Amino acid sequence: MTLIPTLWKRDSCKKIYAVNPFKVLLFIGLHILICFTINASPSIVSPDTCIDSDKPTISIAIGNCTPATFNQSLNTCTGYLSIQAQATDNLTPEELLLFDYKIDLYNDGRGPYNGFDIRVGALSLQQYKAGNNPQFQDNPFAENNRNPFDASGTYPIGIHKICWYVEDSCGNTAALCQLFEVRDCEAPVPNCQTILKRNFLFTAPTTVYAKDFNYNSSDNCTSKEKLKYYFNGDPAMNSISISCDDFAKYGDCDEANLNLQLWVEDEEGNADYCHVLLKVINDLDPTICCDLSINRSIYGQILASKNGIDSVTSPEVEIYITSSGLDRSHSSNKNFRFSFINPDLYTLQGSRNGDSLNSVSTFDIIKTTRHIQGIELFNNPFQIIAADVNHDSIISLADLVEIRNLILGNSISFSGIKTWKVFPVRLNNSILNVYNEEIKIDLNRNSDKYLDLRLVSMGDVNDFSRPLNYTPLIGSSDSLLFKYKKQNIRSGDSIQVDFFSIRFTNIQGFQGTFKFDTSLLNYSGFLSNSIKIDTQNLGTNFINKGLLTISWNNPSGFSNSLKENELAFSIIFNVKQDGDLCDAISFTSDLTPAEAYTDSVLIKKIRLESCDVPLSNHDLIDQNFIVYPNPFNGILHFRIADNLVFPVELSLYDQNGENIETTKIQSTQSQFSWKLNSIHSGIYFVKISNEQKIIFKKIAKL
Repeated sequence: MTLIPTLWKRDSCKKIYAVNPFKVLLFIGLHILICFTINASPSIVSPDTCIDSDKPTISIAIGNCTPATFNQSLNTCTGYLSIQAQATDNLTPEELLLFDYKIDLYNDGRGPYNGFDIRVGALSLQQYKAGNNPQFQDNPFAENNRNPFDASGTYPIGIHKICWYVEDSCGNTAALCQLFEVRDCEAPVPNCQTILKRNFLFTAPTTVYAKDFNYNSSDNCTSKEKLKYYFNGDPAMNSISISCDDFAKYGDCDEANLNLQLWVEDEEGNADYCHVLLKVINDLDPTICCDLSINRSIYGQILASKNGIDSVTSPEVEIYITSSGLDRSHSSNKNFRFSFINPDLYTLQGSRNGDSLNSVSTFDIIKTTRHIQGIELFNNPFQIIAADVNHDSIISLADLVEIRNLILGNSISFSGIKTWKVFPVRLNNSILNVYNEEIKIDLNRNSDKYLDLRLVSMGDVNDFSRPLNYTPLIGSSDSLLFKYKKQNIRSGDSIQVDFFSIRFTNIQGFQGTFKFDTSLLNYSGFLSNSIKIDTQNLGTNFINKGLLTISWNNPSGFSNSLKENELAFSIIFNVKQDGDLCDAISFTSDLTPAEAYTDSVLIKKIRLESCDVPLSNHDLIDQNFIVYPNPFNGILHFRIADNLVFPVELSLYDQNGENIETTKIQSTQSQFSWKLNSIHSGIYFVKISNEQKIIFKKIAKL
């Protein structure tokens, strides 16, 4: 059998292709018929006339976990999952490929379709758009059980297997199978008894179980009797015992007070907690557990908060204790103890010096703004202390100005206060004297005195807030980007560099440092656009070193979203000598760390995209130049229009704009391939250029 063209074009109607001598007349008639109807319908390749043996290439995309719900009819939890397939072929157009999928629930190999429980297909995209129904529509969990390209739906929790089968017009069938898991990703709702009291029996330690604090905690999927309870984030700590030795450690001789976290965990390992207080009361005789004749001690721990959880390890603190004729000090970052022979009235205080900038960020401004606006009030007294950086007992815009000046580098410390404060506290969240950083301790009554020292970094309010659960996205999709156009700069010109937003969704604020080459550029000013900035958002103290800092947040206290490629703001420079703008400017963490903050209270990367990455959807999509398959394994195929001028240069760039590989296509061929087996998996950009235009394609290597 000789070759029959598989892609019909108008100019092919000018040619007569010889096939079998006995079938010449039949073929000529068929060829003429196709030539008259080619503009009305897609090309169809008959399997009887094919010599193509290449199978289609399939890719499967599975979405992220979503909160599950209990399904009464199935008696199990179910969760929504996005499951979609795409396929390409070297000859058959995508809309003519036949799709068919099967699902083996729980991957157990048992089901009516040769071990599969579900089947949908076969159907092409052309048939689907025409309203045709596939032969099999057996997927009760799918959003649309007649769509063989999209199996998205609400499935029972477990690990399942899906297999897609795609057939081209020549009868070549490809198959791709992939496991997918539907799981519960929502934490239980802890409901606790805030205070639990127990009487101490000196004959044996008093043991309290974590579940004793439970007060009707619940979960969306796990039954109440299967929930796990433990203390302080340690699954092995399901109980706690108090003996005589613990009374002086946790309180007085007649009462031990323990601040605890009660954690509730479901069967999937999701967990959340609430704060509880255990009071163990010795109402028999305080001297049972305290020998007042021994040396007297003042001791305790140094606490600092990190993401809402107390840590016993903190930056080092200098602790001072004084009384009549006594002056002692001790440095520690964890525990401290002072022992004495004689009873007396002692004064205890602590102090620490440090770099203010190491502890504050624009997210602290966001949290304080939301408190001022009444959107999210501080629930910890130490947050209120930390936010009052000008020490006027009021949290106001004046405090925000001080914090932002520190972030931008306009100042090196807060005015009039120390960077850190140290407060003596009896319990973790009970301040003995809010604005008095010293405490009087009378050792006449008790032999030992236990208390904590709470270390507070001024301006740093976010460490007292527990961030929401967050699963990082893969690759660079978890970055906030600003793009700007590539251009040559000329000496003596004044240029306006426009920054366009990419993935600016639910952003509460961002910060960072614009770094520019002072031999090429002089900073001249800025222009607001979709993002409103003024002089208070920019730091120019280090402008002579080529560093312009920025700190922005929405003054309303809420998040903000911009469209893709929307003009955010502009910076104006005077050009000192000729050069390339890409070499002259970048976004770094040189002075102010580059960070962005979303509604999920997470820190995202923020950077400037490579200048070679285009700015508009028109640049990214060009139907005259098709790249497939995408994602690809090792070989990229290209299909181009007849009117494209050769030679064509292909360049491959990584996400940082680094050129990986370049090749040239000299001949005027409508299809060609590029072997890229040696590159690592990830996201890349293909730049296709000739003397007329430049086209970019975003691709993924599996």
